[in-house]
Amino acid sequence: MSILWIFYYYVKDLSVLVADGAKSSSYDLLSPFLRGIDLRHLRYALMAAQLRSFNKAAASLNIKPATLSQHISFLEGQFATPLFRRSPRGVVPTDAGEVLLASARRVLNEMEGLYEKTRAVSQGRAGAVAIGFVTSISAGNLRSSLIGFHDEYPEIHLRGIEDDRYRLFTKLDSGSVDALIISGSAELADTQSLNLWSERMFVALPSAHPLASRERIYWSDLHGETFVAPKTTADDIEAMVRTRLAQPGKEPQIIITEVSRETVLGVVGMGRAITLVSAGSLGMTIDGVAIRQLFDGTGPHLLSFSAYWRDDNRNQALSTFLHFLRDRYSLAPPRD
Repeated sequence: MSILWIFYYYVKDLSVLVADGAKSSSYDLLSPFLRGIDLRHLRYALMAAQLRSFNKAAASLNIKPATLSQHISFLEGQFATPLFRRSPRGVVPTDAGEVLLASARRVLNEMEGLYEKTRAVSQGRAGAVAIGFVTSISAGNLRSSLIGFHDEYPEIHLRGIEDDRYRLFTKLDSGSVDALIISGSAELADTQSLNLWSERMFVALPSAHPLASRERIYWSDLHGETFVAPKTTADDIEAMVRTRLAQPGKEPQIIITEVSRETVLGVVGMGRAITLVSAGSLGMTIDGVAIRQLFDGTGPHLLSFSAYWRDDNRNQALSTFLHFLRDRYSLAPPRD
């Protein structure tokens, strides 16, 4: 809706207050705007009503009294009705003037709000950012980052999109997501990346599993196990498992499912398989499932995360989000 129509909506009640009592069409009410009414006229009228004097209003606005009087007369001419009663003691709004002034206040307030919102969006203090991810946000750095960003920038709406990494790549390329926060590394055309954090990896296994009694589990303990993985994180799990457990003539057994991460943990709790989760999944509790930290030969097994976004993305709210991430996390290169 244009500003002219907003003001028309507010001042339509003047049709019952014009001096000659004539019925006015929608075109008649809108036509004054076509002949030059602007926000300056409204501000002048409001100042005159506030100070009850054209002279005082002109001094406050740093203009000549004759200039203010001409603008008020112009308004009265456009609406074909007096808006102020003049007397030696000053000016007082007429009934029609009160209606116009009430509408003018709302219009100016809306314009000020529109200005502030527009400036906030252009400066990256407001807006929306669509973030694609594949990991759980029940715990971990991703969750704390989203919460921390919202606390610092409450006027920027973060929209999370969880999917498998290849669908997210397509969405990033099409512009339906602004940025991805994913584990590992990726070679994507026309994108920039930012190394973020590393999270510890854990093994989720049935509570009755012999390894559940250990505080630490090493990759070498997992030979011969059947792994189950949700499709959203299957690429990461499959790459880790095959890299560390594949043997000549014997590939690890990995079941990839279309179900959610929570359902996969439910399958683990039934004693059917084990799975791998990052620290971001530690907020989930499933009966019959034990979570144990995973180690390799050099210490805790870590999974690195990075952010990716397109070179041509001009979303200022995205720039603010990336600046927030840069300030929050060190930029060490991802761990292989």
